[in-house]
Amino acid sequence: WILIVAAFELQRLRSDQARATLSFLLSSAPLPVLSDWHAAYAAWLLALLVDIPGREWTRICDSILDSRGQYWLCLELADLGNTAAATRRLACLKDRGAELDCILHIVTNANSSISDGLLDASMQAAEAITDDREMAVAFSKVALLAAKLKSDTSPPLFAKAIQLADRLLGRDRDIALREIV
Repeated sequence: WILIVAAFELQRLRSDQARATLSFLLSSAPLPVLSDWHAAYAAWLLALLVDIPGREWTRICDSILDSRGQYWLCLELADLGNTAAATRRLACLKDRGAELDCILHIVTNANSSISDGLLDASMQAAEAITDDREMAVAFSKVALLAAKLKSDTSPPLFAKAIQLADRLLGRDRDIALREIV
């Protein structure tokens, strides 16, 4: 938490002393990786610090946030309208489902036009999911994204989601179809 306070000082003062303190804290010892509610609050605070000068912000995020914290950071950045920073943080996500959720959140909260690169990234994330039910739901989300971007790929993506759901049996099939529609 002292590291985050030092980052706020750097953002506020933009002084060499604040930068030196932050650099010292980043290099002095292995930093604890935050998880659970600690990571959620740290992600919220770090989203407010995205504009501190230099690479310190990235170093802090990479050092103290676990994968779930990285996910929350991406969501917070999108909520604040910082599409560029949220998109850059996608590379830190290890879970393809979380990556897809963040992409959809970025697009939902974006005030400007979104590149087709995010659509491609979301399709890759959906294809990398190994669970068939989750993949079917992911493709329905990608189809919604394609529709938002006014892409002509939306109907085939919905068809693929339904086709994947049809491969499932029993309750899993019912759950997947319910989540798709």
